[in-house]
Order: sequence, then C-alpha cells, then structure tokens
Amino acid sequence: MIIRLSVTSLIFTALIFQSCVDSDQTKAREQNKSEEVVNEQKTEGENLGELNSGFGKSDAGNVMRFVINSGDYSTWGHLLSISSWSEVAAEKEVTFLCPNNEIFQSGKKHLIGELKRPENKALLDDLIGKHLLKGSMNIDAISKMETVETISGLTLKVDKALRTIGGIPYTSKEIMTEKGYVIVMEDLLEYPLEKLKESAVRNKNF
Repeated sequence: MIIRLSVTSLIFTALIFQSCVDSDQTKAREQNKSEEVVNEQKTEGENLGELNSGFGKSDAGNVMRFVINSGDYSTWGHLLSISSWSEVAAEKEVTFLCPNNEIFQSGKKHLIGELKRPENKALLDDLIGKHLLKGSMNIDAISKMETVETISGLTLKVDKALRTIGGIPYTSKEIMTEKGYVIVMEDLLEYPLEKLKESAVRNKNF
C-alpha cells in the first residue's frame, strides 16, 4: 500500500513538473514570436526608410555623389560629373535643378551622347551651369524668392504661383545632402538642340 502511494506520488509530481516545463516552453515560444514581430516591424521600417531616401535627408554627402549614385537621377548626374562644374558640386554648397532619368528616355535621348562629345564640352558646361544654383536652398526658400542666381551668373525667375524656376515647373520632391539640395524638375531649363546642330555642322559629326 505504501509502495503504491509512493509510486502514485511520484507520477503526480512528474506530471506537475512536466506541466511547468510545458508552460515555460510555451511562454518562451510566445516571447520569441513577439521578438520576431518586433524585428520584422523594425526591418520593414528600415526598408521603408531606404525606399524613401530619395525624399528628405540623404547620406550621400554632397549633391554630385547623390545624383551619380541615385537610380532616378544618374543620367543627369553623370553629365554633371564630366562637366567643369563637378568639383564645385562636390565641394561647395549648391542647389542642383535635376530632371529624372525619364526625361532622357524620349525625344531627348540622343542629347546625352552629343553632350558627351569632347567638342561639345562648352555646351555641356553651359547647360549644367544653368542648373546649379548658388547656395543651399530648399523648395520653401526658393518659393519665397523672385529670382535665383546660377553658379554661372545667370538670373532665373521664380514663379511661386506656377511653381516654376526659369519657366520650367519644379516638383515637390527635394533631397537634402550635407552640402546642398537637389530639386527635382519636370524638364531641362534649356534644350540646346540648335546649338548642338551648329556645333555638329562645324565639326561635321551630327
């Protein structure tokens, strides 16, 4: 009788112990799941931040580095990098009026190749210089001005009502780097087709 009671007690104790173990394991699994959810949310937030890096603050360091490495503005950024204004855009505080790559996928596609020609370097410098503004300015600051001055000394009219700079509409997209802003434009301030033709005729390569 005593032996039977002892065995029963042992079995009962073992069941209680197993129940406690199962309970602890369940709590541990729930804790792990909670941590996984938090980590997933954190990762999603970081990914969203990366997706939105085109708007707001960029870690690019300067205007030229941003546009060269950006998938949306790299075409115009490459032209900036081979122009005589590349060092200015890398070292000085400037505002770059920058159309996205889609602008060059239509009728302006051939413009890229022509502007890369050594004989058209002066035209490239002239065009890029018209898109670089002196000083670091965001859209809000520019909209409060009547005119802005380019790095090449040209004065561009600002129309707040029409949201234009130099007659060309600007978007609401702006990117701040450590040394300036990139303002996304809907088009180029100038499309130097006639100048390119004149240059090509002189060099017989158009």
